[in-house]
Amino acid sequence: MKRNFIRKIYIWISVIILTLSGIFQINSQEVQAASAATTAKNAYATFLSKSVNWDGSTYLAPSNLKFGLIDINNDKVPELYVYTKKWNYYYDYKLYGYVNGKVKCLHSFNRYYKMGRVYSSKGVFTDSATGLKYGSSANAHFKYANGKVSKVAERLYSGYNGRTTYWDGAGRTISLSSYNSILERYLGGAGYITAPKMYDNTGVNRNAKLKGKTTTTSKVKFKKTRLWAFSNGGFYLKITSIQGNKMKVSIHMPKMDKNNISATIDSSGKKAKAKFTCADGETHSLVFVISGNGIKVTEKSYCDQKLIGYSPNDEVNVTITHGFYPQSHFFVE
Repeated sequence: MKRNFIRKIYIWISVIILTLSGIFQINSQEVQAASAATTAKNAYATFLSKSVNWDGSTYLAPSNLKFGLIDINNDKVPELYVYTKKWNYYYDYKLYGYVNGKVKCLHSFNRYYKMGRVYSSKGVFTDSATGLKYGSSANAHFKYANGKVSKVAERLYSGYNGRTTYWDGAGRTISLSSYNSILERYLGGAGYITAPKMYDNTGVNRNAKLKGKTTTTSKVKFKKTRLWAFSNGGFYLKITSIQGNKMKVSIHMPKMDKNNISATIDSSGKKAKAKFTCADGETHSLVFVISGNGIKVTEKSYCDQKLIGYSPNDEVNVTITHGFYPQSHFFVE
């Protein structure tokens, strides 16, 4: 009787030890995955803080990029999806991973192609075409494993002749049934997610989305007001609305008028940036900075007509700065 009792106690102790061991092992794996994800995201943040070699010879400034995170192969370590706003480059989207301690480009999406569905439980994603002629469409399935991406199948529908062509991963033409068999083998009815939300590549977003840091924003110093360019009135800057870190600005000057310019206020609360395209198709960048009782505006554009310009020099200079103030500013003795 006593032996049976001791035996039962021994069995229960063994069960408890094995259970705790399993729990500790699972927790250890989770901690390791979390640590690996943190390391990867910190590397991505550093990578995006500098100019990126986009096509082998051209480097893009951080301001020309957007980014998002997505776990392609369900290993709890996200991959980095990057988009360039520069339409004159061949690749618009790229997929990066953290491989062997480095940020590595895994896949470049051709023009008009971008990430479609992601079957993370299978480590497969689609490279899908948009905006093709004649309503044509295309998508290719890629497998990500061991730090490498390889094509497994591709489909192209031609809106010109109404034909659909299928290929395997080696580029050989195959039948529809073979194509479906490949997809069944690699996907097996797995669920999917779509491409991640993209964020402007700013320090604030890198801190928040990659480093888990929130940036404390100072109280907004801008307020709804009308400020003047000259003592005789007539030409002005008017802030018409402020909501959060966004404000609407209208400017009336001798050479140009522009209403409802959308500007983003930075974390200091006293600086804002905006962009707009004029009737000539030129881009104008504006920076608003609170200065004393007024606002100084810096405009950068290669257009000879500047929004805040009024002198001949303003036409030839790429960057100009002018101030806007209350009328009382012009009559201070």
